[in-house]
Amino acid sequence: MDIKSHFEERRIAMKRMVFLLVVAIMLGSPTWGNAATIGFDGLSSSGVFVGPVTEMGFEYSSVGDPLGLFSDISYGNPKPEMEAAALFTSYYPGYDAGILQIIGSTLGQSFIFSGMDIAQTEADPTTSHTITVDGYLEGSLVGAEYFDTPKSDKGSIHSPYITVAPDDVLSNAVIDKLLIHLPGRNDQSTVWFFARVDNIQLNPTPEPATILLLATGLIGLGMFRKKFR
Repeated sequence: MDIKSHFEERRIAMKRMVFLLVVAIMLGSPTWGNAATIGFDGLSSSGVFVGPVTEMGFEYSSVGDPLGLFSDISYGNPKPEMEAAALFTSYYPGYDAGILQIIGSTLGQSFIFSGMDIAQTEADPTTSHTITVDGYLEGSLVGAEYFDTPKSDKGSIHSPYITVAPDDVLSNAVIDKLLIHLPGRNDQSTVWFFARVDNIQLNPTPEPATILLLATGLIGLGMFRKKFR
């Protein structure tokens, strides 16, 4: 076998190895584009929610006031759901009753927020409210999106669910923490309103180590071909 044929076989073998590496990463890594929907399916009872709870490779918990969120197994899309508790008016300046935090169950896992289902309970069926969603990456705020809850249907205090998706700064933005601010207000005897959320859609992105490994293999293949062409 001459030297040229020898290096040609080496080049083909390395090309196959890199190809198999790519396939193995795509098929074996849970962080390569496997979309996750957080439907709060692990919640078996209603009550004040604190967490954390792990579901579909993500961890969600209540941050801020410990009485800010309420998990309910009755009104989800389908059941159960997460909603603002709004137990005491004085706790919530600006009616920001509860904050739901979502992070990857793996430290540093990044993802893309692609949508969610929202609804409300409102004594006045002609009124809607705004849910604010903040996205963070490595401790810095990437941006916020704002979604108006649907108005109650036919005079009912419970509105139907609608599906919303980011269309501004968080559209296709890579983040590692999501904060969903659920507005609500309560005078301790009568519920004025509270927002509800379900089916939060997240798309994990490749971990930095995975990208580095793949890039190193491809660069190495390119240098090998250039050297022995």
